[in-house]
Amino acid sequence: MIKQHYILGMILYFLVLSCTGDFLDVKPDKKLVVPETLADMQALLDYTDLMNRSIPIVDEMQADDGYLTDQVWNAMGNYPDYKNAYLWLDQIYETKLLDANWSVAYRIIFQANNVLEGLSKLDPDQDPLLYKRLKGQALFFRAWQHWRQVLMFAPQFDKDKSATDMGVPMRLETDIIAKTVRMSVEENYKIILMDLLEAADLVDDHDAVKTRPGKAAIHSLLARVYLTIRQWKEAATYADLALSSPHYSLMDFSTVTDGSYPFKRFGSEVLFHAIANTSYIFSSSRFKTDPELFRSYSVNDYRRQLFFNSVGEEANYKGSYDGSLYPFVGIKLSECFLIKAECEVRMNQVEQGLNTLSKLLESRIEGYQSPEGLSQSEALNYVLSERRKELFLNGVRWYDLKRLNMEKATEKVLSKTVLGKVYTLEPNSLKYIFPIPPTVIQMTGIPQNPR
Repeated sequence: MIKQHYILGMILYFLVLSCTGDFLDVKPDKKLVVPETLADMQALLDYTDLMNRSIPIVDEMQADDGYLTDQVWNAMGNYPDYKNAYLWLDQIYETKLLDANWSVAYRIIFQANNVLEGLSKLDPDQDPLLYKRLKGQALFFRAWQHWRQVLMFAPQFDKDKSATDMGVPMRLETDIIAKTVRMSVEENYKIILMDLLEAADLVDDHDAVKTRPGKAAIHSLLARVYLTIRQWKEAATYADLALSSPHYSLMDFSTVTDGSYPFKRFGSEVLFHAIANTSYIFSSSRFKTDPELFRSYSVNDYRRQLFFNSVGEEANYKGSYDGSLYPFVGIKLSECFLIKAECEVRMNQVEQGLNTLSKLLESRIEGYQSPEGLSQSEALNYVLSERRKELFLNGVRWYDLKRLNMEKATEKVLSKTVLGKVYTLEPNSLKYIFPIPPTVIQMTGIPQNPR
């Protein structure tokens, strides 16, 4: 059992963090928060309010899958930072409302590093399986959050520029007073992949606790990362490894009962469970689905009814795999089919890619028939369209836009209208790189992202 002084230390530590907004600018007493046993370390990683249930999602608000009505906009007087981000304005921060988009990741990373350092002081032979499992879990959490920081606060990976493009600081130890330095994007990805590849060799094939990453979840995250850096073969390989796990299965959507929230938490498709930390913007009464996107779901597509409440062409999302109004931003099995299918098509294995996609869509669309005779570009557009529909409000659309803007054929100009005024975001705009909170810039001296 975790000792009383340890519990008190953790409470004090997170109170300090919640007040300051960033672990990089505080210096808590480390001796209060050092785990001493394997049970202590599992408790740290199982602190789901931080590790799984507080993931920022302002990126989805900046994307193109939904909009806010003028009525909702006028009622958001207490959320100026959200309004500024929604419109991609030059200046976003007016308060500290969005500081969590930076700080939460580093809190999770600190937690993971705390476990890794604690493990290094223990004899692995006391419980070899648990020791390996904990190390793998900690490496996953560290890599996952470093990756999310790169996606949000750094340029899209470009093999010709990433060696010099400014990435994000990476914390590989708990020394909070260590100098904060922005690495290159290339260095960021090297470390992220190194952590994940090691983690995949350490964890169990499956963990019954879905807030902990098993091997399939780590393989899925590897597939995501390789997709981000356009390494199609590797992404397809790891997506396929995740799909080969016998512990997860697609739901047949024809058997899912419609309702306020049709999907139960921790369902058979969930490889790793996480949800967003805010419900205000994304509640069904405020965030409206893009009408063109909603129309793209055919009438025989079960997702049309299970993902949305609709009146005419106005649709509100209800399809969270959390069984609540909180958006699911974890990893689910269907994404592995989509990653594999996209990569196969990109490698000019068009028929194979469409067959992979069919395995998913047969569970989503009544009487599904795979299209025939598509060219490679047509097949890619088809796969990407289904990716957008399947992963709606799952925390990936903004990052998909960033990577797809790298190609002329898939780039997109975004447009939003508020109170009669039209705002646009051009492909590859600097505004795809979120600014670092001013408090962090002031405390660390690291350079700000240009807008």
